[in-house]
Amino acid sequence: IYPTTGPWVFDGVAANDGIKAYLETEKFQVGKRKVELIFEDTEGRPEVAITKLRKLVEQDNVAMVVGPLSDAEALAVRDAAEVSRVPVIMSLPNLGAVTTPSLRYVYRITGSYQTHSAAGWYAARKLNARNAALIISDFAAGREAADAFRLAYEAAGGSVGMTVRVPLGVADLRPYLEQLRTTQGVDLVVAPSLLGQGAGQSLYTQKEFDESLAQAKGEIMAIAIQTTKQALLIERDECAKLAEEDGHMDLAERIRNRIPSQRQ
Repeated sequence: IYPTTGPWVFDGVAANDGIKAYLETEKFQVGKRKVELIFEDTEGRPEVAITKLRKLVEQDNVAMVVGPLSDAEALAVRDAAEVSRVPVIMSLPNLGAVTTPSLRYVYRITGSYQTHSAAGWYAARKLNARNAALIISDFAAGREAADAFRLAYEAAGGSVGMTVRVPLGVADLRPYLEQLRTTQGVDLVVAPSLLGQGAGQSLYTQKEFDESLAQAKGEIMAIAIQTTKQALLIERDECAKLAEEDGHMDLAERIRNRIPSQRQ
């Protein structure tokens, strides 16, 4: 149960494709049991996720459910999943409240928003930032991420003043960023788990966004090329060792003389 329409379509389609790709390598079998996939679109909406879960359990009699994607969907289906007594594996939600020790049928295999604690400690101890303002998405995950940052930041000597809460789905962050301009004495602005349609572009002009994107793509490509070259060198040496073990010394020498760029 992943969204294949709506605001989370990219992640939902990718999740479905990943599951299908893996099972294709296993010939759609787990052990000696054949696996049949049934895909349902949650649209990224909690109420739809519940409906689709119940349909899979009550009508399709599935043995297991994988999904949903967002924290809001996960919170919505958690109790219904427990009542159904069908295992539900959640591979993307990070919200800690989704899973508790009392649950027997709901499993979350991701991390948590507690990773923001490290950012809080780093900001206070390494950046020496003493006064911070937060701008967060106003939903469960955004608040949990902000709390994790705040607790670690304040424990390390920092102080959080203003917290600007942005409703989910807001396309333009500029009115909310304007609120931060009124805050005095802030030397750090933190945006943990800030989500919203167009959130990235609303901070820049289109020209600035396009230029930054092009630069990022160039840097990523350079890293990818260097990583590929290193992988080819390792592969070359391993192949040469195999040739030597079989007594083919001439072949091993020819392999070692190869230059990675000639093989790309």
